[in-house]
Amino acid sequence: MIDASALRTITGATFRANPDYEIVLLDRLPEGYRKAFAAEAEKDPELHGILWPTSNKGLTPKTLCHQTALMLYALRQPGGLPAFVSNRLGPDCNRIVAELVLDGILEVAAVADAPFVSGAAAQPLLYQDEALELGRGRIADLSREALRYGQLLRADGSGELSSRLYAYNTIPITAAWRERLATPATIETFLGMQAGSPLARRLASNWARLGERDGSEGWIMWRLRDSQPVGAMAAAVRQYKLYVSPRPEALPQAWPDIVDVFAQCRVPAFKIGRDVAGLLRPDKIVAYLDSYEALAVVAARLQPRLTDCPAQGTPFTAGIGEAGLLSWGMDPPAKDRIPGWTLAESWRLWVTNRLAVALRIATASAVDIEPWQFALRRLGIEGVDVGTWAPVQQVWSDRRSA
Repeated sequence: MIDASALRTITGATFRANPDYEIVLLDRLPEGYRKAFAAEAEKDPELHGILWPTSNKGLTPKTLCHQTALMLYALRQPGGLPAFVSNRLGPDCNRIVAELVLDGILEVAAVADAPFVSGAAAQPLLYQDEALELGRGRIADLSREALRYGQLLRADGSGELSSRLYAYNTIPITAAWRERLATPATIETFLGMQAGSPLARRLASNWARLGERDGSEGWIMWRLRDSQPVGAMAAAVRQYKLYVSPRPEALPQAWPDIVDVFAQCRVPAFKIGRDVAGLLRPDKIVAYLDSYEALAVVAARLQPRLTDCPAQGTPFTAGIGEAGLLSWGMDPPAKDRIPGWTLAESWRLWVTNRLAVALRIATASAVDIEPWQFALRRLGIEGVDVGTWAPVQQVWSDRRSA
């Protein structure tokens, strides 16, 4: 595991704003970009402008607040960290400044007259000498495979790279699968929940099925009949997600057992892919729980029921056991979203967005470190145990309450 304690203390070093970025006020952006950020500007009065890359070094545009802009204006000339930055950030100052250096926003010099560095080149200055601990099990292996695959891609921007990472381990849609899962009716028959079936009655007796207008586009989704209104399913209180990832050919046998356990445990809400693409993705079944303890109970009851079920495995989630069938995540708070991304960030999207940015930064740097290793180290100081892919719950809870 890598966390903020693995960082050296750098707050007394010499910094400068990265000269390969320029600050552009929102009203000075080209019209297309101005429209793209208009909604975000309305929601966030602290939004100052866009940090825009002026060279092709793997840097990506970023939104920035008034305080960050003030710091960058102050550090156009190299110098120590301004006092207002340390005072405002408090105990988190070292971690946040390290993140700014790793993301290429700030540059740091080791000693006087030393060259300024950022991104992957700054890693030796920022981290203690600590080996990168790699996890075990199918999901940990899949996640590392996905990162190695990602560093070889020539994706058009971080958004595309994040999407490719997110979709890793999806089973291709073949003609046979497309024919077998051609319509909503054939899909419901495949899952054994066609109208009048015992499974359909079991579902209807426990949960209300949501429509696409309720935010379930791409999914068949249910919530307990006596639970909170539909919109509450995505609220922070229901923040834990249990991923169940059988191979699609095993779904007809596994799905009734999964529903039975969900009913026994009164799972508040869950969903399954609505179409052929949804059933071939790795995260095809997701249950929403109110606490980690509730999630652990559901997982413990599922494991003996699904002993012989072949697993597909959902990358960038925390594995439960080594087979890859069950895993979990914890959705980030909305305020922790990368500014400028149009999609709300689930756990996996939160992870892949940050990994994509780190991979692009490292790939553009001529340094002796594999980009996927740099990406893991970068993610590790944001509250993710990169050995297990689990959110460090205390760090995550602190972020939610901040």
